[in-house]
Amino acid sequence: MPYRKYRDMGYQYEDIASKVAVFNEEKKNSIDVAFLGDSQGWATYDPLQFYTDHGFTSYNACTPGQFPYDAYVMLKNVFHKQKPKLVVMDVNMIYTPLNVLKLGMLNLFPIFHYHNAWLFEEKVDYRADRKGFNGSDQVTPYQVDHAYMKRELSEKMPADSQIYLDKIYQFCKRQNSQLLLVNTISPLVWTNGRHEIIQTWCDENGVNYVDYNQSELLDKIDFDFSNDLRDYGEHVNIHGSKKICENLGDYIQKNYALEDHRKDSSYQEWNALAQDASEYD
Repeated sequence: MPYRKYRDMGYQYEDIASKVAVFNEEKKNSIDVAFLGDSQGWATYDPLQFYTDHGFTSYNACTPGQFPYDAYVMLKNVFHKQKPKLVVMDVNMIYTPLNVLKLGMLNLFPIFHYHNAWLFEEKVDYRADRKGFNGSDQVTPYQVDHAYMKRELSEKMPADSQIYLDKIYQFCKRQNSQLLLVNTISPLVWTNGRHEIIQTWCDENGVNYVDYNQSELLDKIDFDFSNDLRDYGEHVNIHGSKKICENLGDYIQKNYALEDHRKDSSYQEWNALAQDASEYD
């Protein structure tokens, strides 16, 4: 059947397949860190900034609307050609899981979901020169209550998210890769209650967790809600991304043994791209 190959690309198969097609152009076993996440992560984690500051290579494998199920699918695709020592998962997607009914229909009757797959051509719209990152200098501030973490939203981890978070953790263990959970700044959806749920899971599984919605980290990176966001708070812009990546890069360098490739002649492409990116930014 024409759709069969896309069953390995998850629910959002068009975005996953498009990104995998670009990602597979990377030199085999050249990526130290892989980032998973939805569009918030896509707009936040800049591999060329991490390389410029610390010398480790990474790839932003985040895609719009990436569900935990899709993240698991993306992770398996990443490991087809790469062996990242660290997998960083942005957990905003935990509270936007794939509807259980849709997931059931996908498994039972895949032909209905993939019926247009034969029309789909993999789009090369994930910029290879930015290693999957989608930065923007647009400024559209979040103008609501900055005490958003104190709100009460649905706090229990959705069952589907729990299943695929556990699968991602177990997959990383089998691959001898470490898992780090991170939350980019998410004023529209994140709360203290959700933070505590993720922190409890991390404590139980021995996984580190960095949440940039916590007041002490917001202060530490000097985050400006009037200048560092776009889409009225749905995504950080390039200014917010730089602040988060500067701090997160320091954290990764301190806590994970990653090699600095900046003086390695076999990484000249990275040096050139990082130089071009700094001039563009």
